[in-house]
Amino acid sequence: MRIFSMSRIAAALLMAGGASGCHSSQKTSAPMDTQAMIAAYRKFAEPGEHHRHLNAFVGNWRTRSRMLASDQPSESTGESTFTWVHGGRFLLQTYKGDFQGQSFEGSGYFGYDNIQKKYVSCWTDNMSTSLYTDSGTCSGDGKVIDMSGNMPDPLSGKVLPSRSRLSWQNANQFLFEAWNTGPDGKLFKSLEITYTRA
Repeated sequence: MRIFSMSRIAAALLMAGGASGCHSSQKTSAPMDTQAMIAAYRKFAEPGEHHRHLNAFVGNWRTRSRMLASDQPSESTGESTFTWVHGGRFLLQTYKGDFQGQSFEGSGYFGYDNIQKKYVSCWTDNMSTSLYTDSGTCSGDGKVIDMSGNMPDPLSGKVLPSRSRLSWQNANQFLFEAWNTGPDGKLFKSLEITYTRA
């Protein structure tokens, strides 16, 4: 069993009163059955239908980006790879390209949280010291994933609402769109990236 799973189970046992190292004069609830707890963790740790759905992203991609956040939209190209990690529980995305003449690279994780019943992701890159996270749901036909989160904004120094969308155009192409909060407090589309299978 993975180390992180063991640490989570140990923490849960402590919270449930399953460890004898802490004594208190107050009454506590009965400790949860250890085997039942382990079974619950295993159930929610298993990749399922939603993880298999994400398999369509696996592979190498060429990208064309359009930055829409300024009064002079700019375009750039790049390349990206999606690979399964952690036993098929998360996709690891790596990205390399350019942004307004500067080298750009980033990476992130994308998966499905069985407990929240939502798609989840996090992202970091060389143009920020922030960790961006978001979560969302998939359309009934499986072609669109809508996500929302909060993005640190360097102009205001605040964390502001944002959202994004992944939509499949066909089996070998999908579109990523992002919306940020503007000075008026409203969301505006800031970025489009077209991914074409390499």
